[in-house]
Amino acid sequence: MNVLTTASDLLAQRSQLIWRAGAAVTALIFLWQLPFLTDGRLDRAWTQALYYGYILLWMLLVTAFTRTIPLRTLAAFFFVGLFTVMAVDLAIARPMHRLVGGGTLASAYLGPLIEELVKPLPVLGYLAYRAWRRAWTGSATDGLLLGYVVGAGFAIHEDAAYGRVWAEGFGRGWSMLFPTIADFRGATLPYHDVLNAAVGLALGFAFLYRRYKAAWAVPAVVWLLVLSEHVTGNLRDIGGRAPGWATFLRGLIMEGELILPVLAAGIVVAIVLEWRILRSV
Repeated sequence: MNVLTTASDLLAQRSQLIWRAGAAVTALIFLWQLPFLTDGRLDRAWTQALYYGYILLWMLLVTAFTRTIPLRTLAAFFFVGLFTVMAVDLAIARPMHRLVGGGTLASAYLGPLIEELVKPLPVLGYLAYRAWRRAWTGSATDGLLLGYVVGAGFAIHEDAAYGRVWAEGFGRGWSMLFPTIADFRGATLPYHDVLNAAVGLALGFAFLYRRYKAAWAVPAVVWLLVLSEHVTGNLRDIGGRAPGWATFLRGLIMEGELILPVLAAGIVVAIVLEWRILRSV
């Protein structure tokens, strides 16, 4: 028993040491990149902190009794989105863009496809690891929170690259819940944080109910919806006359707004189902 206890204590100490070393390295990278991320504009940094922090706060409040992941894990995944996911995306996207010669094919199709494949990977890996290590996965809202913070980190890095803050702020309708969405050329365009939160929540559902094969259709459908929003949004950003199928798709997804009620309804359903699970334990 003493040998086992000692080995367990050593493993715990080693994990803590690795965690602290990783946190220290991440902090140094963040400080090094801070001038790039803010471009010397504190107003932009405060605006982003307000909008993204507001969404995270209400998500934390509504999932207070269902989530199983600590705040430090969310902080770690934010930096994964801010640096790691963006680095992987650029490593894949840049040579692919050169290969196809840039243009609409790269900006409107390849770019969104690569981004929407890369962003959910940390969430998928984490949930898969937990499912492999233990019989109980956690909660669907874990996926929501992880997806949101990864997407928020990615969005902040992309904003820094373009020298902008993509956000409508606290306006009317859905922007009261999601101030990071923006009205662009007559369309409501959610940003990476909202899109990845939806995929993360869908992945959480799938892992929570993984004994049912049909559960895996949920993230597939949501991912296709997110990709459709991203592609049609980029086509709108490029300007010019969109293909007929894109115009039809825009109408089908309510000019990009459909993902918002889908995400809101998904959060409500997840909380209700998880409350039922907690009451039955």
